[in-house]
Amino acid sequence: MKRDRLLVLCSRYSYFDLTFLVQMSGEKVSTVGLDVRRWLSDGTLRRLRRGLYTLADHLRKVDISTPRLANDLYAPSYLTDVWALAFHGLIPDVAREYTSATMRRPQTFTNHLGVFSYRHMSAKYFGGFETLRSGEADFRCATPGKALLDHWHWSRGEWTRERVREMRLQNLERLNFRELEAAVRRMGKPRIVRAYEALRNVFREEDE
Repeated sequence: MKRDRLLVLCSRYSYFDLTFLVQMSGEKVSTVGLDVRRWLSDGTLRRLRRGLYTLADHLRKVDISTPRLANDLYAPSYLTDVWALAFHGLIPDVAREYTSATMRRPQTFTNHLGVFSYRHMSAKYFGGFETLRSGEADFRCATPGKALLDHWHWSRGEWTRERVREMRLQNLERLNFRELEAAVRRMGKPRIVRAYEALRNVFREEDE
């Protein structure tokens, strides 16, 4: 496939895979595979993960929604943990990577857009996310309470009041404490229950 043909076919897509290129071009997989390697070498294409590509920024007519990309790189998954806590404004930090929950084995992808990490979550606890909007794309993200619950779940050690304070939680009015407490009870893990109780105590102290 010629480069001009590639641009015509793909410039309006955020990203695409090899199967898409084969179907759109009507050429053999082996031929398209050789073309892809050439375009990666000359900078026409950028690799997002094995088998998933995007055109170089100056060749693409649409932006990439990185939250949506996080969902698509390794599905099914939803954004959560520190990234979601920062997105919802519960912590003042800027997340250094896109952290997601998946029922599959853990995985990490690094590309020019960032680091995308996926942590295992059993089917029993996989949920508590909503569909949000980023630019022109929808993406799955944990609710504020579920993001906090996932963070506690994956973090080792006891969540004392001091440790909760160290998170520098803010905008706690965005948490639905009734729903969060119900989720904590359903989880049935004593360490998580104690973490929730520590959070409530900190919230009461700051409210006084």
